[in-house]
Amino acid sequence: MKNWDFFVQNNRFSVLLIAFLFIIIAMQGAQLIEMKSGTETFVGKDSPLYQDYDHLYQSIFQTQSIVVMVEGNEVKNADLMEAVDRLEHQLRATNGVIETTSPASLIKTVNYQMTGRYELPETDEEIKAIIDGNPDIFSQIIPDNTHMLISVVMAGSASDKTQEDILTATEDAVSFAEFPPSYNIIVTGDPAFSISMNYEMNSSMGILLGLSAIFMLIVLLIVFKHVRWCILPLPVVLLGIVYTFGAMGYIGISMSMVTMSAFPILIGVGIDYAIQFHNRLEEEMVDKGNKSRAVIETIKHTGPAVLIALVMTALGFFSLFTSTVPMIQDFGKLLLIGIAMCYLASIFVGVVILSIFDSYSDRNPLNKITKKDKAFKSGKKRKSLKERVKATV
Repeated sequence: MKNWDFFVQNNRFSVLLIAFLFIIIAMQGAQLIEMKSGTETFVGKDSPLYQDYDHLYQSIFQTQSIVVMVEGNEVKNADLMEAVDRLEHQLRATNGVIETTSPASLIKTVNYQMTGRYELPETDEEIKAIIDGNPDIFSQIIPDNTHMLISVVMAGSASDKTQEDILTATEDAVSFAEFPPSYNIIVTGDPAFSISMNYEMNSSMGILLGLSAIFMLIVLLIVFKHVRWCILPLPVVLLGIVYTFGAMGYIGISMSMVTMSAFPILIGVGIDYAIQFHNRLEEEMVDKGNKSRAVIETIKHTGPAVLIALVMTALGFFSLFTSTVPMIQDFGKLLLIGIAMCYLASIFVGVVILSIFDSYSDRNPLNKITKKDKAFKSGKKRKSLKERVKATV
């Protein structure tokens, strides 16, 4: 710390420039973050359980299905079946689709067995007669008169990107199939659920961080209001969160249902580091009356103390690595990286910005009319008066 305190004080604007460059680097790394909610987040890939599941069951036996559900007043009619047939033709030409099953294809199969023609009947009566006459075939995909199911089957080993492409192709095919306007089309199934979950996690991350920041802002305004620039610790911590996102992408930590909950925790823990440096620097400025010396003393004395607190917190997070669940281990890694980034942002960026703000505050006559600035200046004057009296005595 002996060398760092002088370096920070003598190179304040250089520190800010380096911090800005790291923001750019972190933004590039954040783009590498992957959203995961599959089996690999629950079971390690090197475990026998995962290998048996992935290589034996999923790759050889398992298939996954996207289900297109059609609901309306009456699903046993010729116009609807023609739309279903058009949908099925488009889906069969999609890469990654193994097979499709729909009432339209089954009706054509039954009609071929009865008449030798592999085509859809033209009248509603013929359609209804085939469906009602073969309940063992149609009962699963036409459970009642108002609902119908279409299955789009893909390999169980299909990647997340392939599943997303097939889901998108299915949604596009639904729009091109020109279903009658009185029917509602719903695309669902396990792949659609997983993709929607990843999307919700991605979209809710901003809301989660936003609410955490708002609540922390309220706390700072209430509890820390006696200090100048009381909300400054919040952007400092958010800077640490940005660095954490970047490190997360470069290291390869995926975003899951568990890891996304680490960021509100980091805001709560990291804000304490920023407040400690902020408050100590304010006290040193009043006590020493020398900005340069105040920065040096703050880093020299508060830096090691906060670092010890960080190490104690990190030791608690190390217990998460005893879990065999990968996303719990990623949660621990993210917390360790996050508190380190918040500490670095506080000791360098937070201290530098506060010292620069104080320098400009002295030069700006408008700030002299604020109550907090007056209180701060009067604290300096009282300190100087005490020193003069002491020297006189």
